[in-house]
Amino acid sequence: MNSPETTSNGLHEFFVEHLNMLSTVIKNGYKNDALSIPVLDPLTLGNDISGKIDLNRVQVAIKFANPTLSGLASINDKSNVGLDLASRTAQMTLSFEQLKFSSDDFNLDGQYKLLLKHDISSNGYFEMFARNIKLSISLAFDVSQSAVNVIPKVAVCEIEDLDFDIDDGYVLSKLLPFFKSRFEQLIADTVAEKVTQFIKGRLEQVCHEQGAVLAKLMGLYKLKKQQMGETTGKPRLLEGFDGVGELPLPMFWQVPSIDPSIAPSIELTKLMEEAKTGDLILFAGSYPSSLRIRRFTQSRYSHVVVVIKEPEIAGGRACVWQATSSTHLGVLRNMEPKSGIQLNYLDDMLRDYRLEDANSLICHRCAVHSEITQELMSKNWPKVKAFINSMDGKPYTDDMDGLYIMGLMEIDNPNKEDYFCAGLVADTLMKLQLLSDEFVQYQYAPRDFSELQPSLPLMHPPMHYGPETLVKGI
Repeated sequence: MNSPETTSNGLHEFFVEHLNMLSTVIKNGYKNDALSIPVLDPLTLGNDISGKIDLNRVQVAIKFANPTLSGLASINDKSNVGLDLASRTAQMTLSFEQLKFSSDDFNLDGQYKLLLKHDISSNGYFEMFARNIKLSISLAFDVSQSAVNVIPKVAVCEIEDLDFDIDDGYVLSKLLPFFKSRFEQLIADTVAEKVTQFIKGRLEQVCHEQGAVLAKLMGLYKLKKQQMGETTGKPRLLEGFDGVGELPLPMFWQVPSIDPSIAPSIELTKLMEEAKTGDLILFAGSYPSSLRIRRFTQSRYSHVVVVIKEPEIAGGRACVWQATSSTHLGVLRNMEPKSGIQLNYLDDMLRDYRLEDANSLICHRCAVHSEITQELMSKNWPKVKAFINSMDGKPYTDDMDGLYIMGLMEIDNPNKEDYFCAGLVADTLMKLQLLSDEFVQYQYAPRDFSELQPSLPLMHPPMHYGPETLVKGI
């Protein structure tokens, strides 16, 4: 029986949806053209299980032949999944009401000695029940153009209650820790393997379905190379998962925003005091236009601006330098309301944005400077000031999609004054000599300035950007 297909619009949603599918897969299996998983409940384990217990007063040998695990369909709604994109891991916690381990050919032989030696023997059918089971599976995933790999890093099972029947109470007390540890390890190994098989197979399917998009892009790139007289090489967009100017796979079109319940925060009034030139402000919009940008650029953010705070501009009041299609009051044009490339007061701009989109999240990333970058900031500020004065008031790009695709395809844009938000930020940081000029400005997207992305080519480590800090009190 086929399980319902998913409609993932984010990698986190992919894992959540497939966690929700597990109960159906366990009961009915899963089958389509590319992936086949049999019914998992009951699950025949295949290999015999045996072991010895050699304690001070107890020596026994145990063997389970043709063991069976049943009850996996009792997975319940306490199960959950968490995703850490930075470390490329997913943490799945599976919770089961009750599992049963049974064998038609069980054998226990040995002896124990208290005052006298007692021979013990048990043969035939044996069953053991575990209740309130929690299985934690850490999955590492690596997705590239040519392959998808999902590997169980760690699988740990915890059983709250274990129940089985051995006539002799003393022997039972000695066997209980042995059976509990073996049963926990058995569940961890067996179920983690099946879950990984299912997740990996489905992820491979998603990437295969999106292969047509990559094939089209590769064809365009070959055409570009032929026109330029070159026919070798491949575009960087096919080289990795999330580098600058690369198109990650799978194309999951939206990364979840930061969690406000656990993210660090800063009040707007304090931010106005502490912000400095080169800091970043990132916006996770919730409107359809913002969600579209987030999906298209595969980002938790839809907009990014850079802070400008200098004594000779607005009396040292914190401002933001941005390229936007929204209308704001321009500091350098007598507060004229206009869209395009502009300098705005930081607090006014954030309030405007929140007023337009009440459900948006706005984060600050502080530039943590070294002695070298402090000197560079001072040295290069006149160049940046001239850039701001020359560009302020110019229009926002008339084709954000096309400009970003040009960046992905490494196509030269003859219009050097064509900007969308991330490109203007990147170009400004390049002029400050904080960011390498390895990539052209329109290869950048808002996602490249998120802490999730490790590929931002800063020129002078240990200079770096701090964590995404939620701005409150807007």
